[in-house]
Amino acid sequence: MKNRILLKEIPSGKFHSAIFTTYSINLYYLEQQVLSLLGSKGIHYVSVLVDSNMLNTQLDAYSILSEHRKRNYAVHGIQCNGSFHPKIIFLAGETTLLLLLGSGNLTSSGHGKNLEVWNAIYIDNDKDKKLGIVIQAWNYLKNLHADLGLSAQYKIKSIEENCALLSNTEQVKLFDWYEIDDNSKISFLANGSDSLFSQLSNLIDNSAIESITTMSPFYDSEGKLIHQLNKRFNPKKINIILQEDFGAVPTKMKPASNMTFFNWLDIQNENVRQDYFHAKNFVFKGKSKSYLLSGSANASLAAFGSESFAMTNHEVCILYQSNNIDFLKTLGINLNGDKTNLSDIATTTGAANQERENQSTAFIKAVEKSYDNVVFYFTSKKELSEISLRLFDTKGNILFEEIIEFRKGETSFQLTTPQVLPIFYCELFNKGKSISNKQFVIDINAFESTNPSPKNRSLNKIRKLIESGSFSSPKIIEYLNTIYKQRATKKIATASSKSDEERKDEFVTEEESDLLYLSYEEIQKRVKLFDEIKKGKGYIEYKCVRLWDSIFSYLKESKEKEEQSKIDEEETEDVNKSSGRVVENDKKPKKEISKSTNERLKEKVEKFLLSYWDILESKIDSPKAEKPTLIDLSMFLIILEILLHLLNHKEKVEGQEKEEHLLRIRFSKNHPSWSEFTLHFIGMFLLWCSQKQGFKEIESSEYDYKLSLYKEMAYKTTISALSLFTAVNRGYEINKVTVWKQLGLLNAKLCFNNDKISYKDINDFLLFIPQDTREEFGDSYLQEELNESLSIVNRNKLDKEFYLHPEDGITFIEKVISNANDNSKIYLKLFSTGYEWDDEIDDYWNGKVFSIKESRWLSSRKE
Repeated sequence: MKNRILLKEIPSGKFHSAIFTTYSINLYYLEQQVLSLLGSKGIHYVSVLVDSNMLNTQLDAYSILSEHRKRNYAVHGIQCNGSFHPKIIFLAGETTLLLLLGSGNLTSSGHGKNLEVWNAIYIDNDKDKKLGIVIQAWNYLKNLHADLGLSAQYKIKSIEENCALLSNTEQVKLFDWYEIDDNSKISFLANGSDSLFSQLSNLIDNSAIESITTMSPFYDSEGKLIHQLNKRFNPKKINIILQEDFGAVPTKMKPASNMTFFNWLDIQNENVRQDYFHAKNFVFKGKSKSYLLSGSANASLAAFGSESFAMTNHEVCILYQSNNIDFLKTLGINLNGDKTNLSDIATTTGAANQERENQSTAFIKAVEKSYDNVVFYFTSKKELSEISLRLFDTKGNILFEEIIEFRKGETSFQLTTPQVLPIFYCELFNKGKSISNKQFVIDINAFESTNPSPKNRSLNKIRKLIESGSFSSPKIIEYLNTIYKQRATKKIATASSKSDEERKDEFVTEEESDLLYLSYEEIQKRVKLFDEIKKGKGYIEYKCVRLWDSIFSYLKESKEKEEQSKIDEEETEDVNKSSGRVVENDKKPKKEISKSTNERLKEKVEKFLLSYWDILESKIDSPKAEKPTLIDLSMFLIILEILLHLLNHKEKVEGQEKEEHLLRIRFSKNHPSWSEFTLHFIGMFLLWCSQKQGFKEIESSEYDYKLSLYKEMAYKTTISALSLFTAVNRGYEINKVTVWKQLGLLNAKLCFNNDKISYKDINDFLLFIPQDTREEFGDSYLQEELNESLSIVNRNKLDKEFYLHPEDGITFIEKVISNANDNSKIYLKLFSTGYEWDDEIDDYWNGKVFSIKESRWLSSRKE
């Protein structure tokens, strides 16, 4: 038996997901050590099933946990008649599986301090004869998740879709025994319709069992299981291994004549560093075959059951059969040591009858939180009313309370909190008395951010790049260029099922056709799916929404770092001045790139922006176009922020003295430029919003919250971008630049600032402008531009040269045309930066005039 520290033995890069089952849990150990260790090995999608009573105790005890931590893992407290006692660590990768089944809890003691036993089964191909036993363990876990809410179902589905060995489990043949080699085989045992005792009886041959050896930290006080084993198998000897000061000794047992007791310290073949054993092993030695039962079950009827007693615990074990293995030697046990008397062994705990009566009236099976929306899954023994549902933080403080009622049996309930709260767990009360368990609240947005799908892992990679402070427009564009592409290679299976179609999605290199988000037909199909099934959740979890969240997080962090650096610089400057030092700017020059590389980079950026241009253009005056959604708004924000970073993005091209912009900056009638992209993107997006009378509405508080937040961000980003637009185009036709800017600002107010909030703090807008751009223009100059922009949007009345068109929003009146024969017929020639560019008049015009009386456009270029 090898003595190892379990989690450190897990190979790196083989797995992406982990499911733990455990009796007891230490959440501090989980957060501080387990998650970081698993993360270092590439395992990020982590969830835990734990005994509900033990979770209650843990949630009571750990105010030490940080309330600000992003809890991107899931925990479910599980209820059963006795104890939820299985010990499984199930690891899944793209093409690999590892089943660890043993005795250790998810605590520091279970992972190293105590002597535990773990049985490892590794599979890396579908031809492995042991695959069936791992699938049996997976099916056991799936059954446990069956009624734990939607996020639990989605988790199981996601792991299966991203592990080839789990994608077609129904095709794997399952047996009672699986061969290890010519002389040995194994079997999976778990509670079900038959008790462990019955399964063990059926699997062990009726051939004579000469001896049974039990190694268990906990026994029935009267040794009932030992007597049942003695009766069933009638061995010549039963060896019972006990230990002092840990576990439960069968103090009231009346031993049979064939029973012998041993002190664990006297029979070890090798020295172990642990003071106590928590391993559970049962060795059945026969004349021709021997068996080892190893796993979570203690030597109790609650764990095993018997022919006349139903097991009450949830347990899992592995049963080995071999013709040539000495299992006692494998376990490091030498029964030639001194025997002991039962009365000589001291015990510090009660008996191992782990059967408990659940006194709670109601049980909270699962709680899922998404922003301010919280969903609860209950089961109740009776109909309940006037029940206080309380939500707590990590310190045990009540964050929210609501009076509810629910019927007998299974039910679900949804509520919206006044704001997004750092909820940790929840509990039900009646007249101040607890009537339920405490249940961990799963933050499904944080948890699903670790989803193992290839697209999500690619997204997380670019998000981590951004959040680490490495905002790179070309790299983000590279990611966006591949995010929605579908694989054009061979099909993995039949295309009839939906899951098969979804498996075809894969990141590929950029091609000449469509890009990213610009596979709009696919997006619209997914949007319909969101509406039918997920409502707001699908929009919020969409890739570009999460990408924008990362970009905004980067912007906020950059702002904080910048403010801190200014303080540091001032302190350093004071020290340098007092010492007479001269500090030089040590900014490193950019690395040179070749002309061809620079041209390819330019081409990629322009292609990306022109493709987004085509998308927006297709939305204008289109009856087929849908209202813009949260997804569209997040993409608009990403594009604007990329443009803001491209404004000062320069490359050092070989053979040139000065660094060169990737895009032409100033407005040009003849060439694509940063100014044209910025102005026209804003114009077209706002025209789309105006023509569709706002954004798509969903019956979801989380969607509404996110949409409101993004509209505020879009308002501030648009004002920042248009302020920079005027700053870089001072030499262009001033009247046109001024009008174009005003059109963008006024329509941004119309579409994004429905509440007509008057923003005055310039720092709210500087946040969206990259630091290098701010350094080039200077904050004082940018503040002047921003103040001028704010003075325009904060006006209460519309200037007379502008017209609020009933469909197109605010337009500029280029000319008023009257009918000489009918004064009531007045036509307006209107400009909008959302319209196409007209080469004849050098402005954004749709080639029509608008009849005020008829409230319609007339197709005419005549004046």
